[in-house]
Amino acid sequence: MTEHRAGRPATDAEREAVRQEAILLKAGAWELIRRGFAEDRHYLDAAEDQLKQAEALCRSIGDGEGLVGILGGRGAILRSSGEKDKILAALSLYTEEVGLLADANREKEVAAYQSNVVMAYRDLATVDPENALAYIGRGLDIGQTALAVSQRLADRGGMAQGSANLADLCVLLAEHDPDLTDNHLATAATLYRTAEELWDGVDEDGLAMARMGLAEVYIRLGRNFDGAEALLDQAAETYRQRHGQPVAYQLAQVHALRARLREAQGRPEDAAEERRQAAGLLERLGFGLGDHR
Repeated sequence: MTEHRAGRPATDAEREAVRQEAILLKAGAWELIRRGFAEDRHYLDAAEDQLKQAEALCRSIGDGEGLVGILGGRGAILRSSGEKDKILAALSLYTEEVGLLADANREKEVAAYQSNVVMAYRDLATVDPENALAYIGRGLDIGQTALAVSQRLADRGGMAQGSANLADLCVLLAEHDPDLTDNHLATAATLYRTAEELWDGVDEDGLAMARMGLAEVYIRLGRNFDGAEALLDQAAETYRQRHGQPVAYQLAQVHALRARLREAQGRPEDAAEERRQAAGLLERLGFGLGDHR
């Protein structure tokens, strides 16, 4: 334990030691988060412990920029619970993280990290249907602003993520604005295709998520089932061997979408089998069926 953490002033060398310790804890925590979604949810608990330690270290020396990634990691873990109060806590962490980046005049990263804020509003709309439209509206406002910044800066990754985020919200909006369901889904399809094009050859995870989103749109529209099947096959191929191992959490989402596709195709027995596989993967990971994606 350094003198600073014992309550006494720290030298520059001691502050740097604290900063480096926080960096190592953060890096280790993100590896645990990856393993939590690939192997066992209990890794998320260990990751949260490490992130809290890293956060305390950064706050003890006033290292605001060092909190970037730490707060986001904690938010990702909280959101995975699917519980409203925890998602609200994640939203608070994400908002602080964006504020720290704004204070440092890191405009490109502000737009990129606002993606987390948008996803938190998306999750809130999912778990709190009564207030869904309000959450969707807030998410759309922030998402459109972030996308405009990414476009101005010609940030391909930011444009891809921003497009996918807005597409997710449009899919939700289709559920809560039935008079314009097809219009919202058509907009979502266009945005997912944009994200798919921007991510192609750049980000395998983003590409797979865009393809899953587009497949969901086709299923909801009740057309192009062959296209939806191909997109889900491509996503599954990505997640069968990601970072040297299957990503069970995302494979469960693929099976869940396939179940909906089989239902739409009039194949209830096949749909039941896909749901069984999705549930089995989530249970082995330690996620309950009600846990959020």
